[in-house]
Amino acid sequence: MWRQRQAGLSVADDGCGASDFLTCCSLPQAAELASPALSPPPERLERPQAPTPEQTNHWLQGMECTDETEATEASMERPSAPLQYRGVSPARGSDDGSACMRPRSPTPTKMLAWGEEQDSTPSGGPSSRPLYGSPTSDDDDPFGRGDHSDGLINRLIEACQMDDVRRAFGIYERLRRMEVPLYEGVYKLIIECCTRTHQLGHGIQFYETLKSSGQRVSSRLLIVLIEACAREQHSDKVYALWQDYCPRGEEIGTSHREVLLVTLASLVRTLSPDLALEIMRDALQRSQSITWIAEAQTQVSDLLQLVVSAASEAQLDGAGQLGHSLLASYKGLEDLLLWMLEEAHRQTLAFPSKGPALGSGSDSPTSIATRPPSGRVGFAAEDELLLMEDVDLDLELAAM
Repeated sequence: MWRQRQAGLSVADDGCGASDFLTCCSLPQAAELASPALSPPPERLERPQAPTPEQTNHWLQGMECTDETEATEASMERPSAPLQYRGVSPARGSDDGSACMRPRSPTPTKMLAWGEEQDSTPSGGPSSRPLYGSPTSDDDDPFGRGDHSDGLINRLIEACQMDDVRRAFGIYERLRRMEVPLYEGVYKLIIECCTRTHQLGHGIQFYETLKSSGQRVSSRLLIVLIEACAREQHSDKVYALWQDYCPRGEEIGTSHREVLLVTLASLVRTLSPDLALEIMRDALQRSQSITWIAEAQTQVSDLLQLVVSAASEAQLDGAGQLGHSLLASYKGLEDLLLWMLEEAHRQTLAFPSKGPALGSGSDSPTSIATRPPSGRVGFAAEDELLLMEDVDLDLELAAM
């Protein structure tokens, strides 16, 4: 009571009314909140600002994103910090960049530059250039379908011509996986590339692949392989290729003549006259006639000279039982070739129309002059022309 009286006296002294005193006493908390020192009442209320046009465009772009875009972005790797979505503040203008930044697709110029970097080789040779607009890399084809088979075949041919055997093997493997049929000409280029780069084993494998495909193997392709085996001194492979080309029991005719002569010459060069003699005897037994020899007198004569030269070298270098065996084989092959030439010459005289290099009539001076004597065997084309010129000169001198 005493405190109230003191408070009332102080209020009365300050000029406060009784009603103000009761209000202050009954509501002390309200008076405390209304104190200007604690929280002054706001002078005016601020309303939320309306979104700027930039913010509105940003929201609209976010709403226009389709489900397909969202699924694609979810499957892709999370972009780096500069590529994430960024909100555009009201203070920044619209020229700063779009709200949705995505990785840009490479331009055609960049794609070509990447292709040149992938297809570059250490040698920097012409084999590193793409051909006919085909994919630049042999191992990375963005399509992987058969509609690029022509381009791959062209690149395979280019690699074979440049002797880039590793690249050729890679392209061939891709064509094999795509089940693209290859013809003999392409296989011939691959085999020639293998023989030039000392990959004879791979060349024979491609030859076997060609045979297994059911295609006909030409004599030219077989000659390439036989000569390559002879250069590597593989007489057994030469013999096997001949047996594969003309198996036992098959009749030998004019179509086998060129391969037979190349096989015999290769065996002579590889110091295997015994195999050459065996093949020659078997060929004579399987051929009904030797008229085909009359068409190849020059080749048979060259083969005979090769045999004589090899026999003389073996006689000078070789000694012992092996040397005698080689000399015996060379002698047997030489006698057989001499008999073949004499028989071919006899048949040519009997049927002069079939002789390719002899005259048309038996009583012609040209045919008489070009007839070889008993001690000589065959003539080359240059010798025949020389004899014909000599006969013409003799006739002119006789006419004078």
